[in-house]
Amino acid sequence: MEEKKHNRFAELFNSQLGQENPKGLSPFGNWLGGVLTHYEKGKLEKEYTVRHEMTNALGTLHGGAIASILDEIIGATVISMEFSHFKTTVNLVVDYFYPAYEGQVLIAKGLMIKEGKKISHLQGELFLKDNGKLIARAITNMYTTDLAVDLEPLFK
Repeated sequence: MEEKKHNRFAELFNSQLGQENPKGLSPFGNWLGGVLTHYEKGKLEKEYTVRHEMTNALGTLHGGAIASILDEIIGATVISMEFSHFKTTVNLVVDYFYPAYEGQVLIAKGLMIKEGKKISHLQGELFLKDNGKLIARAITNMYTTDLAVDLEPLFK
């Protein structure tokens, strides 16, 4: 049974590699869009293009959009760990370093730092693709819920 579950996780991520806006578990994550460019257990990368509706009054990528992208890449990284139950964010600390503008392409990276039975610690980073500048970094702790992960709706 465990091998079958592992195969479904691998099948899900392989089917999403290079796909624009693949169907995911999170409706908000689907709205954010992005292209999965790399995955391995506990480590993911996605590319996002800054859209007009993601910007603020200054024309830069909104801080809330940055936090959301980081939260989504971290959440997808958790899914890559093949846990049997969902984890939910306990806290999200974001440090902002550099602006991004409409039309720019970003690289989001998620990384599992420490996996625990109840609490896991993860990191997300967001870079400009064209020059590699770090836009923001987030750290988070996630709590294991009682809600079982069900990937089957994504295969329908």
